[in-house]
Amino acid sequence: TILNLPIAIVAHVISAKKAREALTGSMVNAGRDILATWKLLVGLAFIPALYTTYTLITLFIALRSDWPIYQAARTTAYMEFAAVY
Repeated sequence: TILNLPIAIVAHVISAKKAREALTGSMVNAGRDILATWKLLVGLAFIPALYTTYTLITLFIALRSDWPIYQAARTTAYMEFAAVY
């Protein structure tokens, strides 16, 4: 999807660079294993970071807006809290 596009671009660029570096130092290596390894490593690092960023942006937008659902939930939660204590 479009939200995962930054990960795909970064993984492609970094893995291609690392594969080129591995090919210059080796006569046997085809570079495909290096390519796959670095795509996996980049994905493992960037996917949680990107999704955390998306979550924080969404949370910021939700807290700054006057969504009726959010307001009702906040009021209801406060009323329940106040009724218990």
